[in-house]
Amino acid sequence: MKVVVSSHDIHTGSALPKYIEDKINLKATKLFGEAIKAEVHFKKQGGLVHSVIAINDGHSSSNKNKHLLSSTAESHDIYAAFDLALDKLVTQLRKHKAKLKDHHKKDGLKAKKEKIETFS
Repeated sequence: MKVVVSSHDIHTGSALPKYIEDKINLKATKLFGEAIKAEVHFKKQGGLVHSVIAINDGHSSSNKNKHLLSSTAESHDIYAAFDLALDKLVTQLRKHKAKLKDHHKKDGLKAKKEKIETFS
């Protein structure tokens, strides 16, 4: 997966992008093995660091209908802001994955009910 890290008025250094890439790859590929791209942006406003994460799960074939999930968080520490935003994104990914699974299960349950009715 491609991970893009950008910032405004903050120096990210070399350790932070590696940390971000490792964490996103670990979490996103666990939930969606097909995730294509993640963008992380940091912005300092006052004494807080704002973190925004956007991810494409790669489940759509056309460019217009790609699923883009995003989350934001803020904290005094850049790592904490990223971790909070990532936790929110993981929750969204789990819900999104559950919706995809539920859609397919409904058809399966309906088919099972029809099979049971035909045997009765």
